[in-house]
Amino acid sequence: MARQWTSGESASDPECHRFGGVLISGSHTDDRDTDNIGKLGVEAVNWFAAGPDHTRLYLQMTAPRLREIGADRAFDAVVAFAAQVMPEGALDDVQQDGPIGFFPNSDTWATRIAGNDVVLVGDAAGSPDPCQGHGTALVFHDVRTLSELLLTTQDWHTASAEYAGRRSAYFDAVLTYDRWECLLAAAGDNADRLRDGHQRAKEADPTLGGFSVIEARGPDGLVADEAARRHYFGEDLPSFVSHR
Repeated sequence: MARQWTSGESASDPECHRFGGVLISGSHTDDRDTDNIGKLGVEAVNWFAAGPDHTRLYLQMTAPRLREIGADRAFDAVVAFAAQVMPEGALDDVQQDGPIGFFPNSDTWATRIAGNDVVLVGDAAGSPDPCQGHGTALVFHDVRTLSELLLTTQDWHTASAEYAGRRSAYFDAVLTYDRWECLLAAAGDNADRLRDGHQRAKEADPTLGGFSVIEARGPDGLVADEAARRHYFGEDLPSFVSHR
């Protein structure tokens, strides 16, 4: 609804996977000061402290897999899957302290960021895949970018238009990165090829042209073009052999 305030609308990528879980208590872990991620193939478990007695327990996988293992409707199924990657015994005495919920993680965005004397920031302007951890950082980045522009001129329409252009550019880098990560999380021979090339690319360039450190350094200055894509998947390495 907020995206309509600018006379725009909401656009979205197709669903790649879902992310969600449940609030629990009684977990036995020594890592309550960290955000932990464990993987089983392309599927993931995420857990972190939510206060002195509670833990957030999340799973990341496709909607068909959630239905297959029953994690979208049964607490025991969530625990059983998570126990495969968490420390031994960590979930032996856990209790469910909240509802189970899983949601599509498709990137969504506003087709018009500024208009009708309204400027969108944060998820209203464009919400990235929460599995990649960009959302909160983008809120602060948006506010800083917009406020600095507003302080440089009394023409707020010009400042808003400039912000919309900058926001679209750096969100495009995040959006493309999320799309590349979805390709790596897929199944099949082509995904296996991409994962192999991606791993070799990281060995040659740990930053992957800046995209592997986007969570720490942000999207400014990153250009998500064909050259960047080839570099991310190792297709520009001398040893790369195309199977497409």
